Amino acid sequence: MFTSACHGRFVLEGRNGAGYGGDDGALARYLRDVKRHPLLTREEEVHYAREVQKGSDSAKETLVNSNLRFVVNVARQYQHRGIPLVDLISEGNIGLIKAVEKFDPERGYHFTTYAVWWIKQSILKALESTSRTIRLPAHVASVLERIGWAHNELRAASGKNPTVDDIAAFLDLPAQRVADLLQVSRETLSFEAPVFADGDSVELGDSVSDVRSTSPEDAALARAMADDINALLETLPARESDILQSRYGLNGRRALTLTELGRRYQLTKERIRQIEKRALQRLQVSLRLRTLEGYLD
Repeated sequence: MFTSACHGRFVLEGRNGAGYGGDDGALARYLRDVKRHPLLTREEEVHYAREVQKGSDSAKETLVNSNLRFVVNVARQYQHRGIPLVDLISEGNIGLIKAVEKFDPERGYHFTTYAVWWIKQSILKALESTSRTIRLPAHVASVLERIGWAHNELRAASGKNPTVDDIAAFLDLPAQRVADLLQVSRETLSFEAPVFADGDSVELGDSVSDVRSTSPEDAALARAMADDINALLETLPARESDILQSRYGLNGRRALTLTELGRRYQLTKERIRQIEKRALQRLQVSLRLRTLEGYLD
């Protein structure tokens, strides 16, 4: 649909083949388009992953398209680092496709748990290629890639982030070497560093955006998140939806206490608490909840 190969890279295309630009309207259109693809249940996910292993291109396309919105959520975590969000999404889609090709459904964990590392690695490689002044040697980059893979495998198995010692034991490497490699892979810049090498007085700090302002990309994503939240709330009975919106101040409402809601519905404070709890439990098992993955860093 809109992941198409072009010399080993993937570009975002609209329904009629038109490319998406980097402005707010184009991003909003892309976000609307990716929502046309329904999310998969766990059983469907396993089914399509097994078909991919058998060589099915249609199953691969289905698994990719159903997770495109997840890539958007991951990509937004890397905004404002020198690459437009639409390009970050394109890079993330490359990682998503690699994850689909390598995913083993028999391992027992969710596809997104496995895919997130591939998506992030693809995005980080793009960021590194445009921002790192000193390139890491190929063998160092290779070991770092193994460290990232080990981190993903251990996290998927245990459900928590592994320590340096855990990764070192998994890869049969000295813990100090793992720690050193992780350290050198980081890059810091001073705000007083010159932007140009020709002696211009402009410093990096002069080009840092005002974090208090809202960028068009952030505004588009905020609208998309609000739409996803409201779609999730629509799966609830009207009263439960209203109580949650009022409790958490959604859709411009003022957040109300249990006592205030009790007066509105002529119910006890404890009864309102029970309704709220039941509504949250309904949402936790809703397939639509997965649309919100990644909105929080």
